[in-house]
Amino acid sequence: MKNISKITLFLCFIVLGGCSAALVGNSNDPSVKIRQATILANKEKRPVGAITLLKQATELAKIQGDKKSEAIAEFYIAEIYKNPGPRGRKLLDINNAFIHYDNGIRAYNHINYYKWSAFLSWNKSNTYQLIGNKRGSCLALIQARNSLRKKNANSNDVLPYPYSKTNLFHGVRKELRSQGCI
Repeated sequence: MKNISKITLFLCFIVLGGCSAALVGNSNDPSVKIRQATILANKEKRPVGAITLLKQATELAKIQGDKKSEAIAEFYIAEIYKNPGPRGRKLLDINNAFIHYDNGIRAYNHINYYKWSAFLSWNKSNTYQLIGNKRGSCLALIQARNSLRKKNANSNDVLPYPYSKTNLFHGVRKELRSQGCI
């Protein structure tokens, strides 16, 4: 009986605090893993577990051909690498953030989600600004502007308020001017 209670205590420790992915049920749905990862990252401030789930979501999305979920997961991974917070300092890796921004941009472009592609490029520009790389920031802003100008966008390519296409386009154009890119 003592062995059972020790095992129960150990499992409770894992579920309640030890293993960040232990709170997550086994799912083959990338969107479920993404939702669970955002809870880990934002509410529970556990970026390491969130990265694990987001990478799983990315792999599942690739296998299932779900480019939208793949792009979303890649964006969140980039954001965590850019700013992991105090509990994830070892995750801080700007170069890795750029890789995941680019992966997300490619996935969105693949499904003609040009507004979302522009949104990721804009965030990529902000990341370049954080490290003082004006040239990289300008190139990312130009990439965002070019994405917003593309025709034949998917009809589901809708940005939430306040990032409507018009607002994002004006914001990108303003940033291009203020940084002296154009």
